[in-house]
Amino acid sequence: MNKKYGLAFTLTELMITVAIAGILASIAAPSFIEMIQRYRLKTVAEAIHASLQYAKMQSVKENKSVELSFKRTSNTVWCYGITDEAIACDCIADAAACTITENGTAIQKVISSTHFSNVQLAAEPANAFSFNPIRATVTSNGVTINNGPYTIRIKTSGFGKVSYCVPIGESLWGGYKQCLP
Repeated sequence: MNKKYGLAFTLTELMITVAIAGILASIAAPSFIEMIQRYRLKTVAEAIHASLQYAKMQSVKENKSVELSFKRTSNTVWCYGITDEAIACDCIADAAACTITENGTAIQKVISSTHFSNVQLAAEPANAFSFNPIRATVTSNGVTINNGPYTIRIKTSGFGKVSYCVPIGESLWGGYKQCLP
């Protein structure tokens, strides 16, 4: 008995399979794009949070005031720098001024929007986040960032606590709570 046929797919079966795969991919693509937007925004929020915690720790460790300040030229072109010098840090005009002393060595600390594509800084904070070494207190402040339909605010309390929230009027996402007025 010679079974030469029946071991392969016909062209019709392959075309139907490819068509079904294409339909499923087109259905999944929008949710995949939204997932990437949420992930990018969460990554930036965590980077800002970590930098604020670092500034707070360095302030106490070196017994000096430490400042984290944001600058922007547009919503999509922004940066922030950390300094422990008396002169304010402007990461756009002079990134070299954004240094912090760590164990006697000056280290440049600048984060730029080029590291995070499509994440926008909604508004430059009015004041820098200025950490005082005594009790690690900080000027109450916050920064709002967004990516597509998602927005998050990273804020500090006067006692140095850094937290996340979604601004009032924005859709809740990712388990973040609404900002208190």
